[in-house]
Amino acid sequence: MKLTLVIAVMASCLFLNCVTANIDNFDKLQEFEDSSVKGFVGSVVWFFKTILQTLRGVSCTIKGAIMVIESSEKMIADIQDCRVESSKEVEAVIDSTNEVIRIANNILHINENVCNIPEGAEETDPNQVPPLQCTKLLLKEVIALNNQIGLTIQLVGKVPVDAGECVTTTLYTFRDEIAGFPKFVKECSKRKEQN
Repeated sequence: MKLTLVIAVMASCLFLNCVTANIDNFDKLQEFEDSSVKGFVGSVVWFFKTILQTLRGVSCTIKGAIMVIESSEKMIADIQDCRVESSKEVEAVIDSTNEVIRIANNILHINENVCNIPEGAEETDPNQVPPLQCTKLLLKEVIALNNQIGLTIQLVGKVPVDAGECVTTTLYTFRDEIAGFPKFVKECSKRKEQN
């Protein structure tokens, strides 16, 4: 009887934690309900799960992560080239961008160290299923990257317009580039299918 009661209490606690976690995540997603963050809300997990089911999708995701790293590093260098004192809002964007780079690098490391997909495999057998561990780890990091990109875009929107033309132009160009991550992965996957 006591064991049943303990199990019931544990199950209800687990259920309440799950419900609370889902509510917290829902609240965080609502923060991204912004026209500049289109594509980051909704069925993102389903989208990336579908993409990562083939070597072609993994390859396109890796290419997307590389694109995000390059855009992020260029933005940080361009902000430094503006030679103006950075506001706390710009510093927040840079900090968030550094986290974007860290997560995107994790994706590259998973590809190299876990997936072990031979070079050119996506061309010879694009619909081959990647190893399960590879897909699981990549999915976790891709969702984290997507969320961090959403946060970074939101932070770009908080930078005052009077931050200077150089800074503003750099940040808006960067925002547009990284916002295209999901679209790039999707189009890359389709383009490969048509070949």
